[in-house]
Amino acid sequence: MNDVGSIEKVVRLPSISGLPLSFWDEQLLDALPIGVYICDRDGTLIRYNEKAAEIWGWSPAIGDGRQRYCGSFRILQPSGEPLPLDRTPMVEVLRSGKPAVDQDVVIERPDGTRVTVLANIRPLFENGEVIGAVNCFQDISCRKEAEENIKESERRTRELLEALPAAIYTTDTRGRITFYNQAAADLWGCRPELDTATFCGSWRLFHLDGTPMPHDQCPMALALKEGEPIRGAEAVAERPDGSRVVFEPYPTPLHDGSGRPIGGQHAR
Repeated sequence: MNDVGSIEKVVRLPSISGLPLSFWDEQLLDALPIGVYICDRDGTLIRYNEKAAEIWGWSPAIGDGRQRYCGSFRILQPSGEPLPLDRTPMVEVLRSGKPAVDQDVVIERPDGTRVTVLANIRPLFENGEVIGAVNCFQDISCRKEAEENIKESERRTRELLEALPAAIYTTDTRGRITFYNQAAADLWGCRPELDTATFCGSWRLFHLDGTPMPHDQCPMALALKEGEPIRGAEAVAERPDGSRVVFEPYPTPLHDGSGRPIGGQHAR
């Protein structure tokens, strides 16, 4: 009986219908929904599955020493710049014997189309020596496109908020200011440090009767604490130059799609 450290990770299946086990190995690789290819220690392509050829957009010749480290027609960095062959993740894995995890790479096909793939490469060993490596990769172009669309939407939203004449700022659930527009900075007379200033960017706050209003008791702090919008309140903001302005805050708690609190938003 094997001890825990020597348990085999491969189940030895009997031959089925008289077919050799190599047949089932081929079937298994081609049934996988991700691209898989194997290189020997010199980087020569020795095996790949159907999904890999589909992602590459062609079927490179096995064992062709001119096609090393990857079956892609061309490899590029996520920025679109060419990725030199000696800097590809497969080269580093074969050189170091260490896995490469979650590597984004852009593949250009022979027809000129490009896809972004997420690659995970593990070295293969025999008697402690690297004899090759296997790359499991998948097309994440749709995910990347969605991420870029979100970034573009956030950029447009930020530009819109910056252009509004109303003083607007947001906080996280702990009250730390995460964004403010130019109108808010003009109201405060200063530009507080993001993720450091809390509840309000004003230098000092006062009640209408002139008594000090601690920042952790301002309308935004109360809105975050109670989980409800604050309306009808008034306060006085003092700027660093000593000038004061009366304003009516409109702090509102923000929630994600599941209703979980994610911060607060203020507009004046």
